[in-house]
Amino acid sequence: DKAGAPMPGVVARVFTVERVPVGETFTDSEGAFRLPVRQPGRYAVEVALEGFEPVTRTLGLNTGDVATIDITLEARMSEMVVVSARSME
Repeated sequence: DKAGAPMPGVVARVFTVERVPVGETFTDSEGAFRLPVRQPGRYAVEVALEGFEPVTRTLGLNTGDVATIDITLEARMSEMVVVSARSME
């Protein structure tokens, strides 16, 4: 999160840059996840959690690489609707 705390339970999806799905998992208690890739190439990592804006990062990976990507999730701004009523006497 914005304070730098790890966020468990965040959905992490990995795609090729052509948007072909590679895998999906969740972050652990340390805010980390692992999804092995079978072929070298450029990949998109998308993380999402309800109430936060999704974030996507692109990186190049070779077989066996372990990449660290620091991602900060920011709270989604919500719209508020105010309804007021008055009695009609």
